[in-house]
Amino acid sequence: MGCFKKNGISMAGQNHERYLGSGYPNGLAKDENEYFARICKVMDVYDALTTRRSYKKALTTMDAFTIMKKEMQGHFDPNILDKFILIMGLEN
Repeated sequence: MGCFKKNGISMAGQNHERYLGSGYPNGLAKDENEYFARICKVMDVYDALTTRRSYKKALTTMDAFTIMKKEMQGHFDPNILDKFILIMGLEN
């Protein structure tokens, strides 16, 4: 149970950190940010981009990944993003 608590806390507290260190709250870069938090970052942004909101339409999966790969470089661990895209059944 202890490892799940640690992972949950890191996912909640670090998912706004960016891979190259420009995120918040602590400006953590690369492996300073916990692995599960880096995964959560990719999933959270994907969900935000592909979910319809009152102020915007949902993007397609392809459009979301295009934005994440080209316009948000430095936000994500590139290995995790590439694996996520592969898991979703798309080629990068």
